[in-house]
Amino acid sequence: MRNAKTTFMIEGIIKWLSIFVHQFTQLRTGQRQIRQGDLAYLTGAALSLFPVLATVSVLHFFFNDSEKVPQILYMQYRFGMAAAILLLGMVAFLLRGRALAVRSVYLILATLMSVVQAWSMTLGPQITIKWVVWLPTIVFMVTSNSFFFSALWLGLLVLLTHPYWEGRDFARAIFSDFTLSLVALAFGQIVRRISITARINYLLYEEASQSLEEEQKIFYTQISRFISPVLLEKIDEKRKAGLTPVAALDAVLKRRRSTVAVMFSDIRDFSSRADETDFIENELIPSSASIIDPCERNCGIAKQIGDAVIVFYDLPDAEEGLLRALADAFRCAQFEANRVKRLNRIHPERYFSIAYGSATVGNMASVSHRETTIIGYPANLSARIDSLTKERKIADIIRSQSVPCVMLSAESAVVVGQFAKTWNLVPIDLRNLGISIKSFPDEGQIFLVPVDEINVSTLNDMLTLNELECHVSIISEGMGHGSKAS
Repeated sequence: MRNAKTTFMIEGIIKWLSIFVHQFTQLRTGQRQIRQGDLAYLTGAALSLFPVLATVSVLHFFFNDSEKVPQILYMQYRFGMAAAILLLGMVAFLLRGRALAVRSVYLILATLMSVVQAWSMTLGPQITIKWVVWLPTIVFMVTSNSFFFSALWLGLLVLLTHPYWEGRDFARAIFSDFTLSLVALAFGQIVRRISITARINYLLYEEASQSLEEEQKIFYTQISRFISPVLLEKIDEKRKAGLTPVAALDAVLKRRRSTVAVMFSDIRDFSSRADETDFIENELIPSSASIIDPCERNCGIAKQIGDAVIVFYDLPDAEEGLLRALADAFRCAQFEANRVKRLNRIHPERYFSIAYGSATVGNMASVSHRETTIIGYPANLSARIDSLTKERKIADIIRSQSVPCVMLSAESAVVVGQFAKTWNLVPIDLRNLGISIKSFPDEGQIFLVPVDEINVSTLNDMLTLNELECHVSIISEGMGHGSKAS
């Protein structure tokens, strides 16, 4: 216990000594901030010292000297002193751009107050030492930047005014008023240096914060090129809550279970054309872009795996996500039909399937590689349904429709059917066709949703009812995208 107290006392002494020593060393950090803050201080709050002292000098005549004789001398002294102080204040203001010049004016002020105050005592009783040391000390406490220099100058003023002391010997003066003035001066220096240090730290913190904010903006701009708009909105919400971009990204990509709608599309016979540069540049990339870009603007999160594109809609309202997925699938199916028609081909090379259900979404990669993806029933099922188009019986049913079609899982069709009763759905019983979905033997039925006027009108009614702006239209050949993604 005694050792702990001793250690505590030693630490306290060291801290106070470090503060005191700090007063006599030049601060190397933030020199520009020190100079700017010093000039603002000297020409701002500290300048109020001049009118205050001038006012005190005038008031001293009315409240203390008005009955003294000869009165005219006291009046000339007090008002002359006030005029001199105000004149020095004006000079300090004119020199406000130079800290050294302003400090010189304050030095003259301290000397004037000490020497003239001592000389004024020749008009009456001799001065006591406290008047000589306390008035300059006030000036030095407010303005001086060096304790040693202020103490030395104050000592010289005491020696200079010694003949005017009233019965005070030098030894008594040193151990009374002069010593107290030095203590006050040291305390004032410590307080001022602490305030300067605090200001520097604040300014450096502001600069660091601004620099960090700029870095965060750059980081945010960079990641926006690789992340879908819906994820960026979620990240922005986390940032507004006080998280850094990285922390916000981690929070958004945190793994969780969620009910989602998933749209899947794959190019038929891609493997045979995978090494054809012309096919990749002129067909694969434009086709993938026609899916990914509008879907991401419509709150989808798109992933491209080779020629396959998977888009999932992870929204607070899962049924809204299904509506958005259906709108995007309608648009994509029409675009694909018109694309192959322009290339003088007969059948679509992409089909679009939608599944709905619970899945795990978030970052499934390493800690250093942040990426959102989806794993689970709807993702796998949508891919398996898409692969059914390789079956001739399924392909023939789809091609028998006069318009492009979107494929739905049974659960998706149930949810879609709850939206409205006017849908034109074409059921396909896989068991009757002798076909099963790999890894999903219990899924015995899928549904086709033709992109015809009935279904487009029904879908748009549902979108309007839910205040969604991603409306769909029938796309004629040669036109661009078929939805206005919100």
